Amino acid sequence: MLRKGIYICLFFIFVPLSLFTYEISNLHNDRYWHTLLHFKNSTSEIDDKKFFLSTNGKYNAKEELQATIEALLKDKNRIFCKFPARSQWILKNIPELKDKIGAYSCSQIDNLIEDYDPKSISLIFPTAHINAPSSMYGHSFLRIDHDKKTPLISQAINYAAQTRESNGLLFAYHGLTGGYDGKYSITPYYEKIKEYNDMERRDIWEYDLNLNEEEIKQLLYHQFELKDYSADYFFFTENCSYNLLWLLESARSSAHLTDKFNIKAIPIDTIRAVQNEGFVKEVLFRPSKSKKIKKIVQKIDDMVIAKTFLKQNYNAEIIKDQALEQQAYILDLSSEILRYKRAKNKIVKKEYVDALMKILKQRSQIDIKSNYPILEPSRPLEGHKTNRLTVSSDKDSFLLSFKPSFHDIYDIERGFIEGAYINFFDLSIRKDHGRSVKLQKFDIVNIASYAPRDQIFKPLSWEVSFGWKRNYKDVLEFKLKGGAGHSYEHMGFLYYIFLDPSLYIGEKLSASLSPKVGMIKNFSTFKFGATAQKEFFSHGDEITNVEVFSTYSLHKDISLNLKYDITDSKKRGMFSLFYYF
Repeated sequence: MLRKGIYICLFFIFVPLSLFTYEISNLHNDRYWHTLLHFKNSTSEIDDKKFFLSTNGKYNAKEELQATIEALLKDKNRIFCKFPARSQWILKNIPELKDKIGAYSCSQIDNLIEDYDPKSISLIFPTAHINAPSSMYGHSFLRIDHDKKTPLISQAINYAAQTRESNGLLFAYHGLTGGYDGKYSITPYYEKIKEYNDMERRDIWEYDLNLNEEEIKQLLYHQFELKDYSADYFFFTENCSYNLLWLLESARSSAHLTDKFNIKAIPIDTIRAVQNEGFVKEVLFRPSKSKKIKKIVQKIDDMVIAKTFLKQNYNAEIIKDQALEQQAYILDLSSEILRYKRAKNKIVKKEYVDALMKILKQRSQIDIKSNYPILEPSRPLEGHKTNRLTVSSDKDSFLLSFKPSFHDIYDIERGFIEGAYINFFDLSIRKDHGRSVKLQKFDIVNIASYAPRDQIFKPLSWEVSFGWKRNYKDVLEFKLKGGAGHSYEHMGFLYYIFLDPSLYIGEKLSASLSPKVGMIKNFSTFKFGATAQKEFFSHGDEITNVEVFSTYSLHKDISLNLKYDITDSKKRGMFSLFYYF
């Protein structure tokens, strides 16, 4: 009788256990479970070992699921506090496990949700920082909103490389090779405004997302369980924009975002993917501090008086003879420049407060309302896609070119920052009539920043490129070029003047120095420009080159380009079709 009783007990213990195991046997293949583990190509992109409960969890989703279940059975509250999103999903999909462990809670998460009181989520896109290579693609992060009327007190979810590196070359090297840890963090949104909108003079686009209450909660749960763990940061792939897609997928299980990006993840491409998935409800524009300053400058009749007022400690006597409206403009300009200096830490707090109070006191005595409307530029998603295939022809040859990113001087500017050109891995092959195919050029990097100077801002323009290119003798050489200069805007034209040193490595080592001048004029669907330069080589040769071009947009992603090039006595016209995808 005792033996029979033991058999019955064992039956009721092991049969339900086998059924339970059967129920979860395929759960580890669920796409959402892979999303929570950041699984891609059978491996998690999270590189911190502490993120996994199984020793093989980075590579085995089934073992990580089983380890999480076992951990919940042992200490449900601790595990829910550590991994709320994955715990919630497991208990939802295995009801018998939820019944077995009973009630669970985490006061830390409850307090977090209560403090944020989230009503909506926005995807934020600060546009390109024209004078910083690491930010020339732009940036993106999420904003948690309690009240749309007071966005500055919202919180921002950011993903970034953990570094204080100020050397651009070292940052590029480590960013390309995964040499930095990338981590999620939450910071006040006003700090991001100060960093991007004020200090770096970048416009900000705000994409209001249509996430419901449950989706927002799930997103915050997943962010919470990621906050202490890191992944290798890669500038082109596993970067700030790409890693936000995991959070959006955790909010909406039906979304397919990360699987669209395997080779590169440029911020504007990720935003386009988010819109195509139906997340975007509304788009808002926040102009940079510099745009407002430039708008005020346009209204001031006498900038000499304005600059004197700025230099001489905001002395009211200097502007007293100006019309009241002009006084208002000068005072508004002074307060905006003062705030800009403070944002850049160019003035100590006490000096800033004293000066600002002095300006505001004078301004309060003028009963004229400030109004500086800034026209919204073309939206980023109105621009062309970031891959470009080019088919070109002239009377002697045929060229086929491809570049995977991003935007160059020949591309239509709509949706992009004028004067900011950054391209990687631009490959071109040429077929001359009756001859074999040969490499025309392979630009590994080609960056140019034509940042215009004005009466307030005085940025340096610069350019750098390196790669293989055929020279004026049709010989393939490795070329390293740098350069610096000034750019200016006048009547809608962008003018630039540069001095470019270059180093050539081929059959012989040679160097050159090139003074260069040029101009660009942009319209909505049409663009033209011209460049003239004279290159002085170390071996004594001198080459003069003049190029004139025009580009016309047939469609957002299809353009026609015409170039006419004169190199000494050789003239060449080239017709091209640009296809963006």
